[in-house]
This record gives sequence, structure tokens and C-alpha cells, in this order.
Amino acid sequence: PLVILRKGFGVVSAAIVVSFALSKFIIDPLGYATNFFDPLYWSLTDYALYAHLADVTAILLLITSNNFSKRILGRAWKWIQRLSYVYFYASAFYVFASFGTISVFVYMFIITVVTLTAFLVNALTRFTKPRTL
Repeated sequence: PLVILRKGFGVVSAAIVVSFALSKFIIDPLGYATNFFDPLYWSLTDYALYAHLADVTAILLLITSNNFSKRILGRAWKWIQRLSYVYFYASAFYVFASFGTISVFVYMFIITVVTLTAFLVNALTRFTKPRTL
């Protein structure tokens, strides 16, 4: 049940980011495209690096969040989907740095603990599960 909720929030979140990026592209396509090659676009001034890193990962995640991409990409699909961690932490740090919202760190901590717990449980299950030949 939580997987469905997680997927839904991920798609909606990425769709919002992509809609902003798409609006910038529609207004000034050449300017938006050339910005990606400008070092100032990726600078730490005003924490732009984190915002743009979240934008790029959101676009990649949204494009590959479907069964067709999963079939085509095979094992690489899982690696691309792990960019969701980059997306989450870059977004959270950008919100904290820009607005000073302390609650973001609480959410980051909760998500980190839950994720690490799930990872450890899965690792222990694989490690203790008897292998059949």
C-alpha cells in the first residue's frame, strides 16, 4: 500500500517541477537550453545548484516512471530510480536554505531513518535466507 502512495507523490511532485521547467522552455527555449551550459546556472549562489539538480533528476524520474521504460532499461532502470534520493535531498536542502524551514530537517531525518531501516531489513532477509540450488 505504501508503494502506491510513494509512486503517486513522486509523480505529482516531479510533474510540478517539470511543468515549471516546461514553462521556462516555452517562454525562451534557446535561453533555457543555453543556461544549462552556464557555470553560474549551477553555482551555489542562492543555492541554485540544489534547485537545478532537483529539476534535472525530477525530469529523469518522471520520464522513466513507467513500465515501458522499465522494460527497455532493464537493470539500469533501478539505478535511475535511485535518483529519487538525490531529488528528495536536493529539494529539501534547497527549501531549507532558501526559506529557513527547520521542519524540512525533521522530514529528512524521518525519511532517512525509514529508508535505512528498510534497507537493513531487506539486507538481513537476503543474508539469512537459505539459498537453493
